[in-house]
Parts: sequence; C-alpha cells; structure tokens
Amino acid sequence: LDRTRIRSLCWLVRTILVGTHDSEVFEIDIEAGTPNLLLQGHRAGKVSGLHTHPSKRIFVTGGEDQTVRLWDMDARKQTSMRTLDGPVRSVCISLDGSHVACGLEDGRLVILKLKTMRPHLERKDRSKPINELRYSANGKMLAVASDDAQILVYDVLSEYEWIGTCSGHKGPVTHLDWSADSKLLQSDDALGHHLFWDVESCKEMLVAAEIRDVEWATWTCVMGWPAQGIAPKFQGPLGINATARSSFGDTLASADDWGMVKLFRFPCITAGARCKRYGGHSARVGKIRFSFEEKTVLSCGLIDGIIIQWRYLSSGKLMELEELLSDDDDELGQEMAAGAERDEQADSDVEQELVTRYGRGESQVTVDKKGLMQVKSNRMITGQEAVNRDTRGHEHKAGNSQIDLTTLNQEHAAGGGSDWRKPMDADEAPYNCLQLEHVYGFRGHDCRNNLLYSAEGHVVYMVAAVAVVYHKASHAQHFYSMHTDDIISIGMHPDKLIVATGQVGKVPIIQVWHSSTMQTFATLRGYHEMGIASLAFNKDGTKLASVGLDMDHSIAIWDWRKGVRLATCPGHTDKIFEARFNPVDDVLVTCGVGHVKFWTMQGDNQLKGKKAVYGQDGVSHTMMCCAFTDAGLALTGGLSGDVFLWKGSHLEWQFEQAHKGPVFALATYPDGFVSGGKDGRVRLWSGLDPVKIFDFSGTCVASTIATRIRAACWRDGQVLVGTMSNEIFEVDERSMTQRLIVQSHAGAEVWGLDTHPTQSAFATGGEDATVRVYKVSSRKASMVRELPKGVKAVAYNKDGSSLAAGLVDGTVVILETKKLNVTTERRTREASLTDLKFSPDGRFLATTCLDGSLDVYDSQSDFELIGTAKTREGAGLTHLDWSLDGLFIQTDNSMKMHQYW
Repeated sequence: LDRTRIRSLCWLVRTILVGTHDSEVFEIDIEAGTPNLLLQGHRAGKVSGLHTHPSKRIFVTGGEDQTVRLWDMDARKQTSMRTLDGPVRSVCISLDGSHVACGLEDGRLVILKLKTMRPHLERKDRSKPINELRYSANGKMLAVASDDAQILVYDVLSEYEWIGTCSGHKGPVTHLDWSADSKLLQSDDALGHHLFWDVESCKEMLVAAEIRDVEWATWTCVMGWPAQGIAPKFQGPLGINATARSSFGDTLASADDWGMVKLFRFPCITAGARCKRYGGHSARVGKIRFSFEEKTVLSCGLIDGIIIQWRYLSSGKLMELEELLSDDDDELGQEMAAGAERDEQADSDVEQELVTRYGRGESQVTVDKKGLMQVKSNRMITGQEAVNRDTRGHEHKAGNSQIDLTTLNQEHAAGGGSDWRKPMDADEAPYNCLQLEHVYGFRGHDCRNNLLYSAEGHVVYMVAAVAVVYHKASHAQHFYSMHTDDIISIGMHPDKLIVATGQVGKVPIIQVWHSSTMQTFATLRGYHEMGIASLAFNKDGTKLASVGLDMDHSIAIWDWRKGVRLATCPGHTDKIFEARFNPVDDVLVTCGVGHVKFWTMQGDNQLKGKKAVYGQDGVSHTMMCCAFTDAGLALTGGLSGDVFLWKGSHLEWQFEQAHKGPVFALATYPDGFVSGGKDGRVRLWSGLDPVKIFDFSGTCVASTIATRIRAACWRDGQVLVGTMSNEIFEVDERSMTQRLIVQSHAGAEVWGLDTHPTQSAFATGGEDATVRVYKVSSRKASMVRELPKGVKAVAYNKDGSSLAAGLVDGTVVILETKKLNVTTERRTREASLTDLKFSPDGRFLATTCLDGSLDVYDSQSDFELIGTAKTREGAGLTHLDWSLDGLFIQTDNSMKMHQYW
C-alpha cells in the first residue's frame, strides 16, 4: 500500500479495514501484516464503457481512469485489468470472445486480447472520442461511432482494416445496432436523429418500407419505433442515456440522467409507458446491459463511477421462486408480494413522470496542496446548447432579405442580460395565483347523456377534468375540480343535488359530491381500469353502479357512503355504453354493442345478468343509451334509429325509425320521453306518439361537422340539449324557442390562442377549421368564422385591427376583426404552421412551420414574403417571440433547441 493514498480506516480487534483513494477496500490482519483485497472499482471519473461476454458470465468496463477491467459475475470480483494511456469511452467484446475493442477519448481504437488483456493492435483514424463500438452479428465487422458524427466500419478478419464510413449525422453518434444478417446498421445521435445504413455501400437508407421488417441482433438505441415509449410523456428521449434489449427479446432496460434503471416491455410503443424503476446510482447512469443467458443486468454510472449488478427475474423465474418458498417462508413471501403490489400501484398511478435533474453534471476532481479533494462543477451541456454552439454564424438568405442565426453567450442565453442579477426569491414560487373563473366548452363529442338539471334548476355537465354547475340566471359557473384526468361519465342522485363523476386513467377514480356546496362525500377507486364508462344511482340513492372500460367492461355496485364495493362481475365482452337502475325494483340495466342485460343482486351480494328477450324471431341490437319511466319501464335507443320499450326483460314495443341514424340520448318526463339522435333532431313523445320535434341540424358553425344530439334532459317544460359539436341549448317546449348556453370548438384540438391588445377579448383557433372570438366580460363567443382548413395558431396585430391565422396546410390567413372577413391569404409552405406573431410595431408577421421554416411577411406590402430561414434538418419549429425593438426573433424547435435570429 506504499503508493496508495488512504482515505478511510476502521479497527476491530486484530483487523483493520482500509479504504483507498483508488476505490479499493483492504482488510489487514495486524499479526500477519498482509492486506487482503475485499473490493475493487474504477478510480474517480466516469465509467462509460460496459459490455457483456456473448457466451460467458463475465463483462468488461472502461472508464476515465484509463483502465479496462474484466469482471466475473458469479465471483463478483475483478479478474484482470489493463491500463491504457488515455481515458476509455467505450468497450465491446467480439462475438467469439477473443478480443476487446476499446474506444478512447482521443479517437484511438485499441484492440486487446481478452484472455491476457494485452494489446493486439491500435489504430487512430479519428481525432474525437469514440462513443460506441459494436461487432456485427456474424463477427466479421466492427462499427465505431465517433463524436465527429461519423460511423467507421472495420473488417475484423483483415486485421481491422478500415473499409467504409457512414456520413450523414449532424451531431455526435451515440448508439449503434447491427441487423441480424449483418447487412444494416441503425444509429442515434445527440441531436435526436435516428438513422439507418446499408453497410455495403455505407449509404443512408431513406425508404421506410426497406427497414420495417428488419430483425435487429441487438437493440441499444434510445430512439426508434420499439423504444418510443421509454421516455417520460411529453418529454422525448432527452435524458435517456442507454437501453438494452434482453436476450430473449421481451424486455427493454433503460438508463437515464436521474440515476434510474427501468424495465419496460419490448417493444415499448406507448408514450409514458408503465415500467419498473430501480434506484442505486447517485446521478447519471451511462450504460446498461443484459448477460447472455438473461440472469443478470449490469449498469454503470457516469458520475458515481460504479458498476451495479442486478439479479434479473423474468416472469418464469418468479414462478419458480414462488414454488421454492417453503411453508416456513410464508411470512417472507407475503412481504415480497406486498412490496410488489406497492410498486405496481405506484407505477400505475403515474401518468406522467416529472423529474428533477439532481447531481452536479460533469465534474473534475482534483486534490489541492493540503490533500483535500476539490470538485470543479460545470452545468451539463444539453443537446440544445451543443447545437447552439455548432450553429454560430450560420446564415440563410431569401431574396433581398437576410436572417442570421446566431448564438448568444451563456449569460445572455439565460435571458437576463449583462446587468441581470438573480433575485433572492428567484427559486420560490410566485406570490400570484390562479382561480378558475369560466370554462368555454362542453364534452359532447365522445360522451352521451352527460347533461343534467339539478334540483335548483342549475345545469350540471363536465368538460375536461372539471365538473361544471352552471347558474343560468347569473351566467356564472361553479366548479368541482377534484379529478385528476378527463371526466367521461356523470350520474345524478335521486335528490338531484348529489352528483357522481368518473374519469379516465389506469386507476380511475369516482368522486361523489354536492352540486351546491362542492363538498366531496366519497372518493371510490381500486377496481376499474382504464376509465369509468357509466355511473348510475339506485332508486333511494344508497347504491352506485359503475361500468369500467377494461376488457371485461366490469360492473361494480358500491355502498358509496361507506366507500365499499357490494358486488362486482364482468359486464360483457363488448363495450357497455350506459347503465341505469330501475326506479321501481332496483334492477340494473346495461346496454351496449349487441346486447341489453338486466342485472339483479342475489344471495351474498352476487350480480346475476339476464339477457333481453326480443321475442321468438327477435335479433339482438346494439343499444347506445337507456332510461326508465316512473313506472319502471325501460327505454333503449338503438343503432338502427329505433327506440325499444321493455317490460322486465321482455320487449314490449318498438318505435321504428324514431330517428334517422343512431339514437344517442334518452330522457323521461311524466307524460313521456325525449329522444335525440344522429340526425340532429330532438323528439318529445307522449305515450307512443311523437308530439314535438326540435331540429338542430343546421346549428353547427363548422360545415364539415354535422350536428348530432348526444345528451338530453327534461325539467318543467325545459329541455337541455347537448350536441356532438360541443354546444348546449335550452329549449322551451311550449314556445318552441331555443337558447344557446355554451358554444365551443367542435370536438377538435384547440392550438390557437391570443388576447386582444386593447379590448377585453381573445381569439382561438382549432382543428375544426374555425376561428372564434370571445368577450371576457360577457363570457360568450361574439364571432365565429369558418376557414378552409384546421387552425394551428392565431395572433392579433398591434392595434387589434387584424387577426392572423396559421392553418394546417401551411396557409396564412389575415382577417379583419370587425366581422372576421378574410382580407389576405398567403401559402408559402406545404406543412402545418405552428406559431405566428406580429412584430411589436405591427409591420412584420413571423411564422414557424413544422418543416423547420421561419418566414417573415411585410404587412405594409400586402403581406409579401420578405425573408425565410430554416432550422436544423429534421426538426420543426414550434414557438417564436420578437424582441421589443423588432430586430430579433427567438424560436424553439422539436429537438429542444433554442435559437436566435
């Protein structure tokens, strides 16, 4: 130990534990005086090289301490080591296990003999770090990915002769995989590009059909179709450092910037997919690999410099483990099961992973004159900053105009300017807050019978994750906002004051609350999956029925006041649209695709279903909605446009062609019932005859969307009507007059929003191809204009006299704001526009496009195009802002780059 710096000591009887500066632990017997090596690891610095042997339980690592180390998984010890004359960035073991390829920081490729760890040969064809190495599936070639955006291919059988270069990446190449036939390569780079290569020609493959069915020998790329779900929702692959597919191809492991190792199903294609998470690393995890026989997972840290060995249990191994547990291990088994259940519950509750980046980023460790370790901290360089540095001084020209892309230094890029000083409370939450005041919208496009009257005559409905109680007299809204995701079902208690609402989600919740006080009475969860399709109270309001969106469309009966389930059962193999209790005998009726069922609770709270009887020659129909008369007769609305009347489970009467097309809404009143359908009509029935018809087919502003009735509710001669185009009307059946209560965009995404510069008004644009102007004071839409295509962005000019709209087909439309008439149209792009803004003086209009284009128009010359530029290839521009003097523009793009023009 004479050359080793001692960092830690511990004495026990006749032995001393010694920890060294080189991450070693020795035990010294005082009498014998000989040290026994207990633990070894890489010295200070990153460990970014990791690879497992193709047929043995050994692995190799390489790090900034200039060492390549060989490890035994079973002995859990280092078996050999080779010190090189430079930091090691990457390592890879050859297919036959004879060689270890090492990529160094200075661009050298060093080949070691695995058996002796002695150098076999060395090449230097690059001057920048080698980030990744990968032998082909047949073992005949070696691909080398460099920081200079190149991929070099070597012939292993010809003493690693350089035989080709794949050029096309715009940034450092970070990941590589070979196809199973060794003819193709796939690669990632630091700027978010995922490319494919034909190895023989070293040309990029651009035709998707040629690579769709390719079998890949390994999968370590962080991008690509099978790995698109591993990143947190809405975030993208930024922060995901490595992946590895298991040997049998059913699991994908990932390593990220937040110190987490995660396991996903493979392929993983759903954004924000469920996973298992495991912590242990202190910060960034650099690499992850499976052992060849899928018993072990290995990960290495970029900051902590350690290697962690994980035991990997597949589903089959878990079953074997359970069989091995003896009776004496029951308590342990229960504890393990409880732990697993807690992990699954935690995973399924989280829709979106919000992470905080801890750690000090890149660091350099030095020792001062006093022998104290000093850490020099640098903020991590993001992909955005790397691109900004790379694009300094780049220019794009168009006509007589010129737009310059420049990168400000980090001090100015932070947004503060040279005189900016960080306030003392800069890291605190702001003192201001938001209070929900008004919601412009109604969820009618994909729900039905979700519009109700309360006992006080208020209108109750839901939109997004909010339940709304609308007071007609004061045109005021009150909100119940305890849901965490979109509300898709609603049910009213017999007292017409208590409301139940159900949401979507992997573990959806049901909230029971009071429509006047907004007090929560019960929160029900833990049985359904995916969402709550329908809710219904029984005749005395003590029970609540719920229907789930799971595969079995399960039914649950709740004692909602106690928060317990009284009965559960699978509902139907096909979707159930609605459930209602009979107000006379508490029989529950469900209707849906190809069925109507009548359910009763028997014995020890068991639900038993009985199919509807259509008669001797009757054929099952798809039913869209249901309701009950006060006498206990059931009504169901059919896909055929017929309304069916049931006595018990037997068909009593069929109202043929009540509507042209499906009947989506049914509600009863003392003298009859109300029906609404796809034909845009609402019919009032008395007995067996229709007595009144209200036609809403021409009320929708968007000509491309026909008005369809989705909800109806009757109270004291007033009929509430909800449409598929998200409008709510109230109709007086006596005077036959109708009043528009709520109007919003028709079942489409709304991307455009801007406030008027001088008035209390705002404009919106949606993919229903409409621009709408709302008055904040009246809380109503004042003007609507239909445009040829969907709208992605809107912006007022300086004085509010013009409103610009950017369309999905690349067209810019200018409207005057008095009547929203179109004054000018310009189409420079084929792809969708994403944002647009007038300059502060109102002279110029800038637009961003999904194809990466930034265009500037002159409003004083009939919006003539006077300048254009483009961001990095493959990226779309998403946001823009003008400087106060109108001389500069800042933009964001889809690759998380922030640029200045």
